[in-house]
Amino acid sequence: MQYTKDYYENFVKNTLEFYFPKKFYNLQKSECPDWTGEHVGIEVTRALSANEGSIDAFIKKYHGKKYSELPKRRLENLGFNGEPIKSNIEIFYDQRSKENGTLTYLKLKNNDLILFRHAGEYGLVTDCVGPIIKAVKEKITKLNSHYSINDENDLAVLVQEQLNYLALQDEIINEVLDKLIEKLKKLSKECTVKTFNYLYVIFYDNIFVINLKDYSYNRIMISKDDLLTLSKLSFENEE
Repeated sequence: MQYTKDYYENFVKNTLEFYFPKKFYNLQKSECPDWTGEHVGIEVTRALSANEGSIDAFIKKYHGKKYSELPKRRLENLGFNGEPIKSNIEIFYDQRSKENGTLTYLKLKNNDLILFRHAGEYGLVTDCVGPIIKAVKEKITKLNSHYSINDENDLAVLVQEQLNYLALQDEIINEVLDKLIEKLKKLSKECTVKTFNYLYVIFYDNIFVINLKDYSYNRIMISKDDLLTLSKLSFENEE
């Protein structure tokens, strides 16, 4: 199994169909935007941190491999010096790097740790706001150049990070949302072209649905069981 563009697009589609079945149902693969329904188009992108090259190459080569099989010198060069430690989700173990974010391992019944995913480096959780806004800006430009316009045009931004394991999570989440909405309002004032109707910011354990007209929002939490189900389904959709 590899994390590819198709996987991320499938993950977002499956997540939206699961949590918002009345709005997102029977989505069909398209181009510009990535998915279309009867009345809605949804474009998918990721909020990427600045330093992606080396770590992406590492993940593509070693995804699905045992921790014991990974080259320790290369892990150290990427800043992963400590051993993986148990995350808030029992079957996951995390290994953190100041430069390159978090490697997450899946613990099997035989206690082997399997490299499962990578989340980009954000020194503070609120640092994810910058890449989200960058992604929104880029997609607004494309929406007004060569995208098919639907009755409703939405954007989903996948942030490869978790929020619920943090201490003071509610305060931190509120800080992230306040900062994000402040930046979105500023972007709206600067924007003279058509923008999206709704923004779906999808973390691995939370979805934030932001109405880009009045900036009201809803929060939905993704359970660990749902995450595993959606991730497995998204890999199967690639085949």
